[in-house]
Amino acid sequence: MDDAPASKPGPAVLAVDWNEDKSCFAVSTEVGFSVWQSDPIVAVCHRDIGGISHVGMFHRTSLLVLVGGGKEPFDSPNKAVLWDDAHCRVVGYVELRLPILRVLRRKDLLFMATTSAVYTYKLAIVDGAVRDPPLLLHEADVGDNPRGLFCAHYATVTSLIRLVHPTTGPGHVCVTSFSAAVLSTEPATTSKPPSLIEAHRHPLRSLALGGSGTKLATASDSGTVVKIFDLVSGGLLHVFRAQLLSSDIDSISFNRAESLVCATFALTLHVFKLAKPAVSKEKSYVEWVSTYVPLPQIEGVPSSAQTRLPGNSSCVFLPDGASALAVCINGSALRFRLMLPDAKLQLSEFHKLHRRDEQSDFFKMLDYA
Repeated sequence: MDDAPASKPGPAVLAVDWNEDKSCFAVSTEVGFSVWQSDPIVAVCHRDIGGISHVGMFHRTSLLVLVGGGKEPFDSPNKAVLWDDAHCRVVGYVELRLPILRVLRRKDLLFMATTSAVYTYKLAIVDGAVRDPPLLLHEADVGDNPRGLFCAHYATVTSLIRLVHPTTGPGHVCVTSFSAAVLSTEPATTSKPPSLIEAHRHPLRSLALGGSGTKLATASDSGTVVKIFDLVSGGLLHVFRAQLLSSDIDSISFNRAESLVCATFALTLHVFKLAKPAVSKEKSYVEWVSTYVPLPQIEGVPSSAQTRLPGNSSCVFLPDGASALAVCINGSALRFRLMLPDAKLQLSEFHKLHRRDEQSDFFKMLDYA
């Protein structure tokens, strides 16, 4: 009999959050949080300070935004706590009426979502320290938003903010632009009327903006397709299909060049190419069969590459443009190298974020060919 003690599982992962350029990510757990470098995957810090549901980061600065969560939260889930990680101390906070479901930091801006609204605050940061209480710039009513969905783009040169969030209609997206250049204590006003995109027939499941702030990826609870919109014209650019049956879409992300999109459908990572596919003169098998047997119309272009994952995950493209990183809720991180035009995702790095234990059985599932 083997008397060696079994390795204990790590604390439950509550969320995975990324900084603006995807060079770092934070793992929120029941006991605290950890920050990791993405390429290569290296631990930056571990903080066991109480349950954390979300972490807001800006590049690699030490001023973080923490939201309490779990059974023994670090602080109230209604508070966004400004945390100076260099000195491990609280330097301020913003308190809302409802629990905060997501936070995002962009330079001196703080975005927060609840079930009913998305808030934008301006931080007074001098030499890395918060000098004054945060100033409310904008409040957007979003109807019923149980997942706290939103995404934001901040153009620092023009101080223009583009905020994207759900609205009252199922599957509808609202796009609002306003200025962050505030010279008084008055809240910011929108620079032009909000625009509405009727993206899906079902409630939204996931949203993602490209780095330029002009392309938007959306997915709904139907869990079969990802749609890409041009926010300048409001037009639909692409419809991608991962599978025929409905499944949860955990995350969507653009690469830096906005030529690829990755998305996780249940336990599978898919990569889609935004370039228009070459027109083939030969009929596909489905087209050939449909000339003899009527088939239901299938919406969307299939993915260019896909691979299985050991758990539900958050995925992004890394700054190198040739790799995708998936961080799973079971505490594992997997880096894949995209092999095009062969349409394969090759595993190049695997880490257990909780502990250094033996190689996972997941390796046996992967195809290294």
